[in-house]
Amino acid sequence: MLLFRCSREDVVLSRVVKSALTKLAEGSGEKIVAVAGCFTADSVQLLQQRGAVVLQLCEFHWTDESYDSIRRR
Repeated sequence: MLLFRCSREDVVLSRVVKSALTKLAEGSGEKIVAVAGCFTADSVQLLQQRGAVVLQLCEFHWTDESYDSIRRR
């Protein structure tokens, strides 16, 4: 299981997911369950490529780039 910050205000970017996924043994056959407040669309795509079950409090349809541009304002 991958457990990230779980508040509705917490948005998990793909670089964080990528880092967590590299620590898991690829091809081990174990099902990955990823839990967070919100994942970016890029994060969800990475998780789906590994066959993960994604559980999140909100549907966050922004990419990493669009979220970063909003945060910088």
